[in-house]
Amino acid sequence: MKNVMRFFGIFTLMAVVGFTFISCPEDENGDPDNKDRMNIVGEILRLYDLPVEFDGFDTLSKTDFCYTLDYEYWDIIPLSDLITGTPKVEVHNKKLTIELDQVKPDKLMTYDELFLLFSSFNIYTPPNFDNFTFTPSNARVFLLPTLLTSDESHKIEYWDLDGNEIRQGYLYYVDKDMVMNGTMILYGGDHIYNNVSLKKGWNFVFMTGDSSIMNVTANRNATNPGYKWTVWER
Repeated sequence: MKNVMRFFGIFTLMAVVGFTFISCPEDENGDPDNKDRMNIVGEILRLYDLPVEFDGFDTLSKTDFCYTLDYEYWDIIPLSDLITGTPKVEVHNKKLTIELDQVKPDKLMTYDELFLLFSSFNIYTPPNFDNFTFTPSNARVFLLPTLLTSDESHKIEYWDLDGNEIRQGYLYYVDKDMVMNGTMILYGGDHIYNNVSLKKGWNFVFMTGDSSIMNVTANRNATNPGYKWTVWER
């Protein structure tokens, strides 16, 4: 899976957040599922009780997750350094909860900064953004594709594999409504963006394809058919 992630050019700043097995808060009627909690994908992100699959093991008892641009080449940065408020990730009875507020303004990237970022660790094939655009050009973005424990022993991804078709989901945060268009070439593969529209705040961005061509789409659905949250033991 590491090679797959590197092919996608994942510039993962991974973020240190709580990821623990704890009791869910009870509502006033003693319901541990807390019915008042609602999934929100907007200027804040609230995802509750999403099923999680475990790769090769049943339980996890880690207290912090981290964010790294590419966990093979990049420093680990606490999510609290990147996100306002108190970022939180928890698993309870194989259900995932994520609570993220807005990305700090100085952690968002412009188009030029994004290109330089890819160029800094794409050591095999230089990236090519010649036919790729942001509209408006002053939009700024932040990408959160993977959560990684600070000891780098486990990671959480939103993905699936169907035969030769790879499906990889990421969380993008943008500071204004924007559209991505054109072809981004990373690691020798074409990432095709056809009017991929993102709303201000958090969005899901999906890459689907094989080793040579990845088609990119986006939405704000809390659950997406064909994708699953998975904990991997690295």
